[in-house]
Amino acid sequence: AVTAFTAKDLEREQINTAQDLNGRVPSLVINPSSQGRNVESPTIRGQGATHSASPGVIIYYGEVPIPADSFSSAQGGPGKFFDLENLQFLKGPQGTLFGRNTTGGALLLEPHKPDPYFEASIKGELGNFEGKGVEGDLNLPVVEDQLMVRVGAKYYEREGFTKDIVNGANLDGKGYRTMRLGLMWKPVE
Repeated sequence: AVTAFTAKDLEREQINTAQDLNGRVPSLVINPSSQGRNVESPTIRGQGATHSASPGVIIYYGEVPIPADSFSSAQGGPGKFFDLENLQFLKGPQGTLFGRNTTGGALLLEPHKPDPYFEASIKGELGNFEGKGVEGDLNLPVVEDQLMVRVGAKYYEREGFTKDIVNGANLDGKGYRTMRLGLMWKPVE
């Protein structure tokens, strides 16, 4: 079974993180990893991250599997869910179409590729616990119909909500900066 979202679907449904997909895809549960709140761990039909083994669900970003650590099978961190062209979930064992075998399925994140026209956007967000973020992208045709560049960036920061009574620090905060550069060259027709 396949569940797919286009860029317009992701924007309309306000899907900005993997956890925003909970309840929108049958049999899918995404929770923070036991190793850290910034790492999300997908589970499809009960198959997910296992300790000291390959993950049951592999996340692919631009058709490349995101590496998992050898202990908790955690894959990547935050900042992957911006300027996406589409997002797909493939349920069930995957291995014949992809280079890595999985028992639960695959999550495919496809970033927006450079286009032959000028386009720019910027978006800001505010949230609880002093959450603030900025996201933007720029699509630039350098040489008409031959060389195109797309740059995207996202910044997010939020204070923690757990107070350490020993040193007064706010724990459970989020903060990341990520940037993406896409280049498309078509030297001949």
